[in-house]
Amino acid sequence: MKIYKSLLFFMLISTLNVCAQKSDSTIFKREFWMGFQTISPLGDFAKKSEITLGVGIDLGFSFTPFKKNDNIQTGIDFSIGYFGMVKDSLFKTNNNLYTINLITRVKGPSQGRIMTYMDVLIGTKVFIIATHYNNNLFNFLNENADYSTLKSRTSSLFSYGLGVGFKIIPKNKNSDGMFDFRCLFLKSGPMIYDTPYYTEKWVNHTNLIMPQISYTQVISRKKK
Repeated sequence: MKIYKSLLFFMLISTLNVCAQKSDSTIFKREFWMGFQTISPLGDFAKKSEITLGVGIDLGFSFTPFKKNDNIQTGIDFSIGYFGMVKDSLFKTNNNLYTINLITRVKGPSQGRIMTYMDVLIGTKVFIIATHYNNNLFNFLNENADYSTLKSRTSSLFSYGLGVGFKIIPKNKNSDGMFDFRCLFLKSGPMIYDTPYYTEKWVNHTNLIMPQISYTQVISRKKK
């Protein structure tokens, strides 16, 4: 964690220097991305939830709100995470996480085809467990599968955090897509966590580390 905080401090100092530089005020940029992520609970949350790793998808968009500064962007980030399930011959219970955050993004220093950035995020985490019938192939083929939700629990709480990442600028200057590598640290306070067995556990925090890889599509146009 100390290394992560040092990296964030370095990115903050670097981005402040970039913001002071002259930017291209003739281009308005919008970026859309979608990709894959892993989710790792930290500390007390990892211990109490007994979750080692989750997987999911992340998507979002950002745009440049200031006509004279393309180094700052704002937008929305949304992700879906899956922590697995518990099941028997009759029922199955899925364990999911949804996050939605407002983003302020500041460009960092660039080197060659590598463009760095830092995100400040604020939003919410939503934990959902839901129980369904454990339908099998026989149920599906006989068209008698029942996908009704039999029981569920939802918990949500305020969340905030930081992210650092870099994009690989394509060799072809006419290309408007690039790969994006980012790691988020999302912090939130205490909550009563419902396990997939519908037992309640008090956790002191629900902090998460979320490494991500995405494909970003850039849309640019002249500013008026």
